Amino acid sequence: MEESNLKSDTQNPQCPSCGSKNTCPIFWGYPADMEWFLAACAKKEISPGGCVLSDNDPKWNCNDCSHQWGKRDDDEDEWEITFDEDFPYTETTDGGWTVR
Repeated sequence: MEESNLKSDTQNPQCPSCGSKNTCPIFWGYPADMEWFLAACAKKEISPGGCVLSDNDPKWNCNDCSHQWGKRDDDEDEWEITFDEDFPYTETTDGGWTVR
């Protein structure tokens, strides 16, 4: 596991509610590395946001007063889903997969 070091790598904003600089980004989605995720949460380098995303999720969390603010970065545009001609499966109407 890589050592988590998010706080020193990023400049976190000041909390607009209490003025604290003890803030962290909110982690949205399911973590690929659960050990890293739990360690980063314990160190308050990130705050767990959950797996269900909406259009108005906050980006930042204050570790002192729990205020959450900002708007989560939407990385949906960074991903392009393309059809792969070499992919040998097609989805069936019942949600399963079949070989083409």
